[in-house]
Amino acid sequence: NCTAGYYCDNVNLTSVAGKECPMGFYCPAGTISPIPCPKGTYSFLTARPQSANCSLCPAGKFCDQQNLTVPGVGDCLGGYYCSLGSTGPAPNGTVTKLVGG
Repeated sequence: NCTAGYYCDNVNLTSVAGKECPMGFYCPAGTISPIPCPKGTYSFLTARPQSANCSLCPAGKFCDQQNLTVPGVGDCLGGYYCSLGSTGPAPNGTVTKLVGG
């Protein structure tokens, strides 16, 4: 059974713990393949054991892709806003749903 924060795909394993989970992914105990951080989040750290370790995209930016390693792929432009955890810009005066909410 692979340690949390690592994955064990049985390909070129050099450690009983497995391979370190890469940036932009998380690996619960027993993971065979890294799981991407969901849209609206990012992770620039390795060996993350759970999805809660993926950080929410900061306000003013949006994260419209999975497994991001930087906080936001784009900035909100005039007439739009991006709240914490945004997966895309929203027109001013509208309501968006928070990732996981």
